[in-house]
Amino acid sequence: MKLEDQVCSLEAAKKLKEIGIYQESFFYWHYPVYQREDFTWEITTMHKIFYENMERCISAFTAAELLQLLPVHVDIKEEEPFNRYSMVINRFYLYNQQEKMVPAFIVNYECDSCETTGPDAFIKRKMIRNIYDENLANVLANMLIYLIEENLINERKI
Repeated sequence: MKLEDQVCSLEAAKKLKEIGIYQESFFYWHYPVYQREDFTWEITTMHKIFYENMERCISAFTAAELLQLLPVHVDIKEEEPFNRYSMVINRFYLYNQQEKMVPAFIVNYECDSCETTGPDAFIKRKMIRNIYDENLANVLANMLIYLIEENLINERKI
């Protein structure tokens, strides 16, 4: 498995940095000291970039690091007692861009006190539409971004 499959994408990493997530991880997206016109971002460890300029670095969080940042429960502070949601991660298959079935991950928060019967029960249990991707770190990063942007958690506590 490639390292790029173990960390969140550059786009998700940039968004996490933009919204204020503390930049401390084992891996970093960075670009070389000597910029070329056609430079590409690379993944490296802190050790390699220790003496380089940290401004050229963005945390490339792993799934394990993102799980530590995400809350186990979210309280939406309305519709009590149906206001507490717990994290759920599922694995399934989806068709990728090449129309090939590949394993993917879904993350969502589901109400742990919602009504479990009726025609809308399944939809009401979900906090949002499912977030899914082939890369677990991307799914978790996108959920963290969503929770912060919707003020469901405070990034300053992270």
